[in-house]
Amino acid sequence: AGAFLGSGKAAAVVAASHYLGAVLNGFLYRCKGKKRLKTTDITESTHCSSPSYMDSFTASIIAGFKAMAVILAYLILFMIGMELLESIGVFGLFPGEPWSAFAKGIIEMTVGANMIGLCNISIGLKTALTAFIVSFGGLSVIGQSVSMASGSGLGFGTILQIKLTHGLIAGSVAAAAVFFLL
Repeated sequence: AGAFLGSGKAAAVVAASHYLGAVLNGFLYRCKGKKRLKTTDITESTHCSSPSYMDSFTASIIAGFKAMAVILAYLILFMIGMELLESIGVFGLFPGEPWSAFAKGIIEMTVGANMIGLCNISIGLKTALTAFIVSFGGLSVIGQSVSMASGSGLGFGTILQIKLTHGLIAGSVAAAAVFFLL
């Protein structure tokens, strides 16, 4: 983000806003989904068989490659989708370059952050918009998160809500910080 914004101070504000936003957002969701186990829910087994270290290592490598493939597939899918939206003129419907760039960031974070950095707007506005985009992550990252969280009970709506509040908190923190730091 610092390279996109062209300012080390702005990059530091985005990073600090992102981390502070994550901590504050964590407080919002700390009790969601908490479930206590009864002692009758826990069963003890007297025989444990664990896979060998090589089997575990191999399974970890395979799982890592699978995760990278899923992430790459989402990235490619959303980049193609964004190009299609661009070619039919959807981003031209926004009232100005910064909002078009922001809309792209809602879809794919890196493209949006880069486009915001190229806009002819104040460094403060660039920083606040980029902090939101980085913390929200874009629909591409949300899709990746939903895929990785499959079976955990966290669905699209919950992940979207968590990412949206994280983005709003980080963007607000960055907007407040730019008055003091930039």
